[in-house]
Amino acid sequence: MFPIKPVDSPAITSRSAAYPFGAKVPSRVRMLRTCMPDAALLVEPQHYPIAYIGAQYACFVESNGEVAAILPTGQLLHVPHDAFTVVGFHPNLAADANGTDYFHA
Repeated sequence: MFPIKPVDSPAITSRSAAYPFGAKVPSRVRMLRTCMPDAALLVEPQHYPIAYIGAQYACFVESNGEVAAILPTGQLLHVPHDAFTVVGFHPNLAADANGTDYFHA
């Protein structure tokens, strides 16, 4: 398994019309509540993916704006938009995926 990094996020290169973060792509989130998968997973308890309230995680962002926290184990955990706040964005993204330049006039 290859480690997932925030720079692997598809939103860096392409964003859908429904993308909620405008010209920015989140790189780090702080959890507003504890999240875990809805469905039970057949894994040992120490490997169960949980994103804890108050913790900060690097994140992976899909082109439609869906966010997954990258847990310390390397696991991705998709989190609802009301469960986190963005605390860091990828730097130097002057143009959106459609070529529109938001920062340089």
